[in-house]
Amino acid sequence: MELDEIRRAQAIFTGIARGYDGPAQVFGLFRYRSWHRALVDAVAARKPRRVLDMCTGTGALAAAIRARTGAEVVAVDVTRAMLEQARRRTDMAGVHLVHAAAQAPPFAPGSFDAVVFSYLLRYVGDVPATLGALAALVRPGGFFGSIEFGLPEHPVARAAWQVYTGVVLRAGLALLSPGWRRVGGFLGPSIRDFHTRHPVPALENEIANLGFVCHPTRRLSLGGGVLMTATRLPVS
Repeated sequence: MELDEIRRAQAIFTGIARGYDGPAQVFGLFRYRSWHRALVDAVAARKPRRVLDMCTGTGALAAAIRARTGAEVVAVDVTRAMLEQARRRTDMAGVHLVHAAAQAPPFAPGSFDAVVFSYLLRYVGDVPATLGALAALVRPGGFFGSIEFGLPEHPVARAAWQVYTGVVLRAGLALLSPGWRRVGGFLGPSIRDFHTRHPVPALENEIANLGFVCHPTRRLSLGGGVLMTATRLPVS
């Protein structure tokens, strides 16, 4: 099953890797950068020396963490085409690119001061196992953080979200390319299905059970984004 999930993610993102950042920003209503800043702020407060950015995509978050903290950043993605776009960035000095899957990261336990990931868990078949694999890489006292799309809780905001993802986003992305058309068709249902199967309180419990203290989850942009952070407990 995991191999099928990996291949599905690779197929999706290989088809949209070239020129990915422009459409992602526009159809994300220019919220990506502000969401990234929120996560970067949380990472920077820990003054890490070594950070893992899993599911790095084109490397925007990894580059921002490197610029803000000066830490060594290891940026990992399962899709080679996305890593190639990251490699072409001009702000990647100090960022090491690695091709690997989140389900089996090739690093020693406890080898990072901070582990972050964004828009990852909807693409894996076994969410608890993937969280466990990534959590194991965080040293005691280290930081664990993620950004994911969310479902607005307020009825008016939820209705607007449904119109946007079900009509505007689908129609707009369909104009760009077959690959983007595919994204427009599955994105809204994918977000709804994920949060039905893995609501935020359940994810918080999963992370806590892995030996972390969860910080209050932040809902960004009226709930369109979800920022989750946690600190690994010291070894007793």
